[in-house]
Amino acid sequence: MAQIIRGTTPTLEFTFSDITVGTIVKAILTAKQNSTIIIEKDLEAATIGEKSISWTLDQSDTLKLTSGRTADIVCDWKTDSGVRGRSNLLKVDIGDPGKNEVI
Repeated sequence: MAQIIRGTTPTLEFTFSDITVGTIVKAILTAKQNSTIIIEKDLEAATIGEKSISWTLDQSDTLKLTSGRTADIVCDWKTDSGVRGRSNLLKVDIGDPGKNEVI
């Protein structure tokens, strides 16, 4: 299982093979713990690639996550023709850094 360390700046990338990324008009990244949304980012905060959309979380984002628990991360999206989808579920373990604050 993948891991995110609190206070770090990971990049989460979602790759698309069935649709053209350029047709996506809305995308939302959500990270949940215990069914509660802890982190939410919209398409404007993303980096758009030819076949992918990625978000880089900042230190304050990942410090909101509770260590010792898993987080469920997904990307919900909608195309310009109204087709809506969701990425595969990414489950990650959350770990503690050495220094538990923004540096």
